[in-house]
Amino acid sequence: MIFNEESFRITGSFGNEWSYNEIKSVNLLDELPEIRGRVFGRGTMRESVGHHTLNDASYNTALLFILKDSPPYIFIELKEEKPIFINGSSAEETNNWFELLHENSP
Repeated sequence: MIFNEESFRITGSFGNEWSYNEIKSVNLLDELPEIRGRVFGRGTMRESVGHHTLNDASYNTALLFILKDSPPYIFIELKEEKPIFINGSSAEETNNWFELLHENSP
């Protein structure tokens, strides 16, 4: 993730840039909702990237950038777009990203 003054960017496949003002809420989760299937993206035993369906009625489909079995996970609820689940390559990196998102979100 790249953090700018007014936005954050997720790099790589399916990445994009979002304004902090687009964030409705940011939470740190120990577990992910069960992933039901891939809509558009890639899913392996180790990672899930792209648009996936989840076994949770609250956010049926979401944009995932996750390394599986590597908690914690950041859940970013956006005002107008699909929610995002993301984590870094380590718990420390994920926690740092969460703090930056939390500090900059409205």
